[in-house]
Parts: sequence; C-alpha cells; structure tokens
Amino acid sequence: MSLKSLFAAALLTALSSAPAQALHHSLNDWWLTTDSFGGLKQSEYDPTFYFAVSKSTTWNPADTYEIMPGYRWATTQEILDAFVPSVANSKLYNYNYYSQGGWAGYTWEGHRRYFFRASDSAATDHFLHAGQFSFYEGGTSSSTTNFAGLVLIETAAVPLPGALGLMLAGLGGLGLARRKRKS
Repeated sequence: MSLKSLFAAALLTALSSAPAQALHHSLNDWWLTTDSFGGLKQSEYDPTFYFAVSKSTTWNPADTYEIMPGYRWATTQEILDAFVPSVANSKLYNYNYYSQGGWAGYTWEGHRRYFFRASDSAATDHFLHAGQFSFYEGGTSSSTTNFAGLVLIETAAVPLPGALGLMLAGLGGLGLARRKRKS
C-alpha cells in the first residue's frame, strides 16, 4: 500500500470516529408540537414537570436547546428528588407519554421515542422513559437513539389575559352590586 493510501485510510478512520459536533437548537428547530398535547405533556406525578417532544429522535449529548419561556431544563438531581414513589394513586399508573396524545405506543410521526433527557444527561445518562409509570424516577442509558425529548420544569405560571380580565370584571361587578345594595 502506498503512503498516500495509508494516509487516506487513517484520515477516514479519524473522521468516522470523531465525536459529533455540538449544536444549539432554537425552539422552532427542535420542539415538535404536533400531538394533542402540543408536544408538552404535564407530568401526572409532579405537575411542575413537563415532557417536551423533540423533532429529532437522535440525541447528541453535547447539544443544547432553547427552552420555551416559563420553563427550564430539569437536572438529574431535580428529577430524582421529585420522582419518589409515594402512596398508591391510580393516576400514577398512567404512562409518561406511551400511547397518549395520539401516539401509537412509542411511535409518533413514524419514529419510536423512548428517552426524555435531563440537562446533565450527557454526564449522568439519566432519562425518564415514555413508557414508564408517571411516578418512576427513571434510569440510565447512554443510547443516542429513540430520543423523545427533554424533561422540563415550569418556572412561572404565565397568567392568561382572558382569565385575569374575567376576574377583574367579576370583582368590579361585586363592588357595583354592593354599592347598589347600600343605596
């Protein structure tokens, strides 16, 4: 074999084993909102946690993701602290996402989706599984396939302007009714 062929083979081997390039994904690039939950399902165990569905089913542990306002990406420790099985409750035996929101088992839009990842899953390999019961604390796997999305925590409830307006109108109406009654 010539020196040129050896160099080409070595270069090809190095390129094929190089780690994937880290990317930052904007919200519109990664978040899949087409299921009946709008791609954001609230946990039935801890209502401050949410499962956000990814368009891609391949996870690159080095990637970062823009998170929608009012939420942040949960850490493994936050998941472990929150998802501690407690008193039996029938709603806790619902799955995180399996066969819900229009999914056919683990499949949505023709792709199987299992693993919802924490912000530090690159170091911990932690995940919450789409097919686990809602109280389960998850597990570990370094698999980069069957990526389902991210585990999020709600940081602040965003008030609905319509609800606020109705509440203020109702309070105003109560005040008017009291004034009329006193007259």
